[in-house]
Amino acid sequence: MTLIAWLRRNATAAYTTLIYFAVSALWILGSDGIVTQLFTTPQDILVASIIKGWVYVIIVSIFIFRSVSHAVKQQRAASKIQEISERQLLRAEHMATMGWWSYHVDTEIFEASQEFLDILGLPQVYSRKIFDEMILPEFREMREQHYTDLLEGKTDTYDIYFKVRRLDGKVIDVHSKAEYNKEDRKARIVQGTLQDVTALITQETMLRHALEDRETLLREIHHRVKNNLQIIMSILNLEVDDIRNDQDKIIFEQTQARLRSISLIHEHLYNSPSLSHIDLSLYIQDLARFAIDLYGCSGIQFTFDPANIMVSLDVATPAGLIIMEVITNSIRHGLSRQEGIIDISLSDLHDGRALLIVKDSGSGFPEIITEGLGTKLINALSSQLRASIKRYNDNGAVVEICFPYSTN
Repeated sequence: MTLIAWLRRNATAAYTTLIYFAVSALWILGSDGIVTQLFTTPQDILVASIIKGWVYVIIVSIFIFRSVSHAVKQQRAASKIQEISERQLLRAEHMATMGWWSYHVDTEIFEASQEFLDILGLPQVYSRKIFDEMILPEFREMREQHYTDLLEGKTDTYDIYFKVRRLDGKVIDVHSKAEYNKEDRKARIVQGTLQDVTALITQETMLRHALEDRETLLREIHHRVKNNLQIIMSILNLEVDDIRNDQDKIIFEQTQARLRSISLIHEHLYNSPSLSHIDLSLYIQDLARFAIDLYGCSGIQFTFDPANIMVSLDVATPAGLIIMEVITNSIRHGLSRQEGIIDISLSDLHDGRALLIVKDSGSGFPEIITEGLGTKLINALSSQLRASIKRYNDNGAVVEICFPYSTN
């Protein structure tokens, strides 16, 4: 350490010493000259020298008193701050149910805070061996391995959860973190904290069970809705056989298709891990397969270019009804239930919107499109979905549907 660095670290002491030195030098040099000029006899000079000495002692004592008084005030202020900090630390430890501990590797001295003792129900600090024996047997090997890795430098810290049996026999969950300063060869100390997390883990378990119950309930709801819709569709299917009017039969088939589009949503939600979103690509493929089975059009082929897009129930319901209307219109009108190809393309525009293109190889749209129930339904659902729809002919009818699928 250089002299300048030492002076910077001890500026107050150096400044005080400099003042003492200057005052002492000025007093000794100046007072001797004044005494010899004012007094001539040896007796007067002796008396003056004694007085001069006492004055010097008084002045130096005043300086020392002020310095010591200032140092004492600083020490008291620091002690007060430390006392407040310790009280705040103890309060924080108590509120967080957390205590600290330290272990001297060389001396095997184990120290701990009062909160640490309260967590384990210990009346006083014992050896580390006592603490290790309080850990449940199934966690001891894991904890010891982490501790060994810490001492060997394989990890800078350990952060583990385990169970301990308190002195009163109660088993609690604890969270322990520890660090080891391996670079300090003079004092090899492992320092750590211990927190009682029994209440937190209990709440987490309760929340997990509540979430599992909720998921079970939602799956059951989706399953029952799907089954109820299937029952309605089966009843309609039985009624279709007794209908002689072709127009009425078409209405029943369209109703079945719309019900199936909703039923498929609940079927996909029932099988979905999230219970809130479904894969739109798989959903559209199921819609297309159902439409072919409904109208018995084995000669119609589908080609599909999918994109991985997950949508919620609020998006899937109107989108599914729109898509089903477009597909059934292609089968019934564009291809007249004959042979042909329907190309379906789904792409993600990466701005929270999806683009669906349905193109058939049929005769295309007529010059004047009659606004029936299907068209009205598409327009109403498009408004609900905030979707834009384009219809045009390109070697067959083409429908482009652009709709938002994400709220982000």
